[in-house]
Amino acid sequence: MKSSTFQKLALIVVLIGVIARLPLLGGSLWLDEAAQAIESARPLSEQFDIIADFQPPLLHLILHFAQLVSHHEAWMRLWGAFIPGIITLVATLYATRKLFSKNVALFATFLLSISSFHVYFSQELRPYALPAMWAALAWYVLALLIQKTKNKKRPALFVIYGIISWMGLFSSYLYPFFLFGQVVFMLATQKKEAKTYLLTLVATSLAYVPWLPTFLKQLAEGRHVQSALPGWSEVVSISQLKSIPLTIGKFIYGVLYIDPTPFFIISGMLLVTSFALLSLSYYKKNKATFFSQKMWILLAWFVIPLVSAWLISFIVPVVQPKRMLLIQPGLLIGFAYLIEWALQQKKQLLTYSSILLTTTLIGLSIVSLATYYTNSKLQREDWRSLHTEILAKYPSNAVAVFSFTNPFAPWEWYDSGTYPTFSTQSLTIAAAPDLLDRSKELLKYDYILVFDHLRTLTDPNDEILDLVKDFGYSQVELIDYPNIGFVRVFVKHDARISAVPRNK
Repeated sequence: MKSSTFQKLALIVVLIGVIARLPLLGGSLWLDEAAQAIESARPLSEQFDIIADFQPPLLHLILHFAQLVSHHEAWMRLWGAFIPGIITLVATLYATRKLFSKNVALFATFLLSISSFHVYFSQELRPYALPAMWAALAWYVLALLIQKTKNKKRPALFVIYGIISWMGLFSSYLYPFFLFGQVVFMLATQKKEAKTYLLTLVATSLAYVPWLPTFLKQLAEGRHVQSALPGWSEVVSISQLKSIPLTIGKFIYGVLYIDPTPFFIISGMLLVTSFALLSLSYYKKNKATFFSQKMWILLAWFVIPLVSAWLISFIVPVVQPKRMLLIQPGLLIGFAYLIEWALQQKKQLLTYSSILLTTTLIGLSIVSLATYYTNSKLQREDWRSLHTEILAKYPSNAVAVFSFTNPFAPWEWYDSGTYPTFSTQSLTIAAAPDLLDRSKELLKYDYILVFDHLRTLTDPNDEILDLVKDFGYSQVELIDYPNIGFVRVFVKHDARISAVPRNK
């Protein structure tokens, strides 16, 4: 392939990625995104005070300065997720071109550009796309180092790699697992460069040391929440048996729910059968040289980070597909490399198998992406529309009630103080301080809006509902929004004549 042809195709692939990430970019912030936005809006001096958020501070700083210009959802996501997502595509493309081939680079990046999983988190105002960007850039710099072992630019490249790694460490606590994969790669294939490489990482680690006390405080806070709120671990993490297959499944199927339906059974059989046949053939053909540099790249980019994070999860549960976004390109590169190799063999069975694997991967990505655009249940919690509806129906003398430590972040973000709020001020209602005495202030409102979101964890016995009913209120409406759950509207008995909400 001519270089000019590659550049044109590369531009098309990246443009596809840009276009795929534009729909829904300005959608409502969900719970974690709103918390991120609120924290980032604080004064600059408070941006490192993030004990309650088990994340490093880089995204907080980026969003803090972005919000000096605008608080629009699309604007904040542009800097926190969209641009990092596009840079990931470009870095993956050119790193793969140098490490593998032009064909592998184009196909792997195309799969990434239409992956609904990567599209979703290129629109997520949380630190997932950001570390993925640094990871792809790190591989690009390593590719340059491998090719320029005697070049005068080597010292500058090592400095750039160190800066990228430092930024990655300040973007995600999963980034060390990614670095571990690259360490193994360098030790296995680049022994002459390994010493300088390791010294670079040592310097990077020393520059990260000042943050460790905060990390330890965040870790302690996370353990406190898990012990104080039974069931929280199931919300923020998944079982060890499911974590690896679910991560691989989400990298392929994207935002779709993976259930044992005919669609998933048939597509899964096609994927496994074609991939197994190609992999077995590749191994038989290259048994003597199986652990080539390219194989070490795939192991370092995908397998080693995933397995090492999985092992650590026996102590601290960290593996979730979204947190492993930074290694998704490694899996897709593996598919592309295997398909290219099979087509080069010019054997009918391998050709048919590679075509089957290619069409299945592309077909699943297209179906998943289209479903994401059209199915609200696969999109983010729409707190913005919920607030608009409540404001239209119950514009006055109403109070929002939350069985949580504080009002939920997206409600605070979109309400801006329009409604008075009441919260139990604890993770569980059993530990709520002076709940009965404090809750008497609810009696001065005609409408009480009780949010069910997370209440199955914090109030499993419906104590807050019983309390409202004991105060003489009756439920008159149940507002239901995908992924948010119910908002229960209660009205005083003596106000039921006027309790019919607007627009009903």
